[in-house]
Amino acid sequence: MSSALTFSLCLLLFPYLSFSQDVITCNGVVKSQYSANYPLDYSRINIQLLTSSGAIKETSDCSPTNGYFLIPVYDKGEYVIRIVPPTGWIFNPSEVKLNVDGSTDECSRGEDIVFSFTGFSVTGQVIIIGKEKEGPSGVTVSLLSKPDTPIATNLSIDGGKFLLEGVPPGHYVLKGSHPFWNINKNEVRLEISSDSVVVPVGSIIVEGFDVKGNIESNGEPVRGVRFLLYSETLSGKSLCGESVTESGDCVAVSDASGVFTYHSLPPGKYKLESHYESANSTFLVYPESLSFTVKNDSLLVMPKFEVQGFTIFGRVLSHHKGSGLEGVKVDFGGQLQAITDKDGRYQLLNVSAGSYTIKIEGNSLEFDPVNLDVSPTSPELPDIAPSRYSVCGHVTITRHHRSLKFYTESRNVALVSEPEEIRQVTSLDSKGNFCFMLSPGKYSLKVTVSENEAERGLSILPLALPITVEAAPISGLEFNQYIVSLSGSVSCLVMCRRMNLLIEELRVGEGGKEEKELSAKVTIHGSISSFTVEELLPGNYKISLEDSLQWCWEKEEISLSIPPTPQDNPPVVHFNQTGYLLTMDMSHDADVNIMEGKEVIMSMSVKKGFNYICMDREGQFVIVPVSCHTFEADMYMYMTSVPYPMEIKAVGHKVDVVIHCQTDDPILLDVTHSNGTTSVVSAEKRVNGTNDTIYYFSFYGRPKEWVVLCPTSPNLLFYPKKYNYTIKSDCPESLPPFECSHGFFVIGRIDPPLSGVSITVTTGDNEYNVTTDDEGQYKVGPLSESTKYTVVPYLEEYSFEPFDDDLHSFKAIKKSKLTIKISDHSTQNPLAGVLISVNGEGLRNSTTTSEEGFVAYSDILPGQYYIKPLLREFEFQPPSMVVDLKQGEDLSVNFKAIRVAFSCSGKVLSLNGSPLESVSVELVSQVDNEGHCKNYHDAVLTDKEGHYKFRGLQPKCQYQLSLATNDESMIEKGLPVTRHFTLSEKDIEGESFIAVLKNERVYVTGNVIINNLDLLTYITVGLYSDKYLESQVFSVGTDPIGFFRMPPLPHNNSKPYYVQLDSSLLYSQSYKVFVSNSNVSLTAGRDTHVTFNVTAKSVPLANGNSYRGSFVGIFVALIVIFVLANIDKILVYIRGSGTGGGFRGKRH
Repeated sequence: MSSALTFSLCLLLFPYLSFSQDVITCNGVVKSQYSANYPLDYSRINIQLLTSSGAIKETSDCSPTNGYFLIPVYDKGEYVIRIVPPTGWIFNPSEVKLNVDGSTDECSRGEDIVFSFTGFSVTGQVIIIGKEKEGPSGVTVSLLSKPDTPIATNLSIDGGKFLLEGVPPGHYVLKGSHPFWNINKNEVRLEISSDSVVVPVGSIIVEGFDVKGNIESNGEPVRGVRFLLYSETLSGKSLCGESVTESGDCVAVSDASGVFTYHSLPPGKYKLESHYESANSTFLVYPESLSFTVKNDSLLVMPKFEVQGFTIFGRVLSHHKGSGLEGVKVDFGGQLQAITDKDGRYQLLNVSAGSYTIKIEGNSLEFDPVNLDVSPTSPELPDIAPSRYSVCGHVTITRHHRSLKFYTESRNVALVSEPEEIRQVTSLDSKGNFCFMLSPGKYSLKVTVSENEAERGLSILPLALPITVEAAPISGLEFNQYIVSLSGSVSCLVMCRRMNLLIEELRVGEGGKEEKELSAKVTIHGSISSFTVEELLPGNYKISLEDSLQWCWEKEEISLSIPPTPQDNPPVVHFNQTGYLLTMDMSHDADVNIMEGKEVIMSMSVKKGFNYICMDREGQFVIVPVSCHTFEADMYMYMTSVPYPMEIKAVGHKVDVVIHCQTDDPILLDVTHSNGTTSVVSAEKRVNGTNDTIYYFSFYGRPKEWVVLCPTSPNLLFYPKKYNYTIKSDCPESLPPFECSHGFFVIGRIDPPLSGVSITVTTGDNEYNVTTDDEGQYKVGPLSESTKYTVVPYLEEYSFEPFDDDLHSFKAIKKSKLTIKISDHSTQNPLAGVLISVNGEGLRNSTTTSEEGFVAYSDILPGQYYIKPLLREFEFQPPSMVVDLKQGEDLSVNFKAIRVAFSCSGKVLSLNGSPLESVSVELVSQVDNEGHCKNYHDAVLTDKEGHYKFRGLQPKCQYQLSLATNDESMIEKGLPVTRHFTLSEKDIEGESFIAVLKNERVYVTGNVIINNLDLLTYITVGLYSDKYLESQVFSVGTDPIGFFRMPPLPHNNSKPYYVQLDSSLLYSQSYKVFVSNSNVSLTAGRDTHVTFNVTAKSVPLANGNSYRGSFVGIFVALIVIFVLANIDKILVYIRGSGTGGGFRGKRH
């Protein structure tokens, strides 16, 4: 096996080889997606291994080059791996919980633990103007990368302080905002690159807070009341800007909800005064003034202001946007009356809130009553205008279809609006007059015409008359009937024979069938004949000539639709003879040449089937078909004086083949026929295009004949290689063209030149193998250029990288070797079992030193590597190392190991001398006055042999050993109870304990409390080892007073059991049973007493039938039991007396 393959397998098996018998390694990496532009200083980050109780077991730093880390775990158990970055650095996750068991956890499986950097923190304070140490809460602080793209947002808290976490590195704008407060200085630019940022005080300053108040009348909001604001120190303009009175007072006006607002008031004392008086209304407001104080928040002024009275106004107009109507009488709820002035205005005094009806009277105008609610929020009444005006007109009808009866006074005029929604309908009087009363607006009038009338040509114009009703009546509207005159001509080549021109009306009859009715008949003769038909009604007509089938006409018939509305040009029709009719019945599509004598006078394409050709003169003609077919005759004769259909039939078909090629090399086409013969076809022509050369081939074949087409040429590739084709009974569809090109060659080189490099070129299922020559070059081909190829070079002890500008050429990199040696500083002897972590571009590996104290890596890529040795109780000089490994270099590095801590080990035995597994042993250190011995607390579990071991203990410190004896421990006490020792600079062994176990048997007892002790005989209690109550351990009954006791169970803190009460009473029809807790769960770690509360109530039977039904059920059950017990005898009897006997008789 090659060294490169060996190295690859080592990397593959690394997760399973990265721990020894005594240590499991937890590997991981600290990552940042922003490292390309903002690299993290990984040297400032530590990784801690903590016990589940929070004690620190190990601490490790990160590789300064790429953030890789490694933590050794010497004992299995529950741990937490936590990242400890500088203050304000945020990572996700911040810690990872693990249960290191040697097989299923991330560390044991060799999986990376990844801490992803999410960003830094930004802190600061929002202050109030003039108060640099005070700030408000509730200000939104946002960090924006673009004007409308917030990265992080938070609210300021008490004192104005704020915190933004998880901010990626970059350039930002920090901005403060509040929906109501004035923040004049509200943003600052920040650059966050390598650490968290504290924003300077004064970057965000709040200059003012919003103050609001309310004004009401009888609980309803009042709009339009002005409030003047006064300050002892500030002017009105400085408080309100441009919202000031002529005298310079700061003013606010109540809105529709009765709220008035001052948007930005700095902290201080203020006074409010209400004021409302205008040309339209006057309000009396209480209180007249109110004082308040602004501190560091929004303020709602209390108490509310109240309106105590108001005046209302209104207008009557000629229309809703018109001038006023003078002298109109206004009745206001039957209590107050007024007359409008010259502007249509009226006024009502001393109005109280309520509901009213306004009625208005005016000459020749109609007004609708107006119902409305009046309150201080609406002191002006709505403008009122007339509701309706008269609209009149006349309808004139002079002619109608002879099949219709007509009565003027029965016709209606409809008032319509889009989409054809009828609003009003009125009838014509005997003189055709009509009138409407309409409200202002836009309308459309239409004279109704029935569907039957419209089909028979009755049209009244305009079809719809748009009108606009404004502020006055409308009269003189006119509607009139529409009739039409038709004119035209008939033109012949020589002389028109006598023929008739028919004008037929078309309409749809019963069942949707088209019906014709002759409207006019005109006789035509001569070379040119003109005609005119008067008084046609609108409708659909067909105009045709009789006895003209053997001639060609521009149009043989003309369809004419006379619309119900006038057009710009009156209807005119013309019939023009164009020639004499020639009929051909074709078996296939083809081109034909029509000759007169030796001259071709017409060429055209004809279709399969009957084709009709118009000859523009009389005479004798020859028809010659030209196409991809061969026909029964080469030419056909035709005379206009003896017209007859000619049949033209094909008997053979042509096949065309096209080849596109990017070369002009000679090409032949092999055609293999279904009878086995092969013909070679040369190109009929070759056309040189802009980018390629096109070759044209053709041959003839019989209908339904099968052929194989295969183009051939040296040095060319064809796509596809061949076609299988069946000739159809027609000219074939266009065959897809063949494509051809010169073969493609994969050409490359190895730099620096290397001979003997294996080159594998793969495409699909094909593989091509060559080796490089003495100059490091290779060539593979010819191949298809359109296919994707994969090129892989290989040579032992080398790695290859493709060039960016030539993916078929490669840079050769000779692999390097790295040896790491560890020796004991005091003895200079090699040190085995040291965990070596190597991290770089070409390698990321952790393994332990051999008995000779070294780790060797062969066939690794050159580059920068981070090396860190780890062994508990040792420090190393140097602690870590970064080496630059050059191409082909064999590098050896050395570390010295210094013993700085020691261990304590022992064994836990039972009273009979057997080892005890999973016993918790605790170690606590004593803190000295000099601070040399820090507080240390740890606990480990004994293994299968009863051994335990504590590592990393500091010399010259005092420690105390003991066995854990809590409620969940199986240990009653240890002998001795504690052990004390002072650690010297060597390991301590043999610190053993004898464990006195708690009672090895536990008991489950209980009581069944029931309202009828006689029913205890029907009750049992079961003990199960699974929650599904399928595996029963014991089942016992109770004594006469309900007490029960299970047989003893072996002591086991983690073993669950389930106690279930059962009784036949639960299925009895005579009792209804209630059990408060029929199922109880417990563990075998201690004695347990359970109680069941049972209530049983007898159920009275309705009548004797119930007993009869019970006896019947018992009787049926006894029969079933009897049958099952004697099933064999019954089956023998059945076979002997039934079908079996018949069978024996038949055999005899």
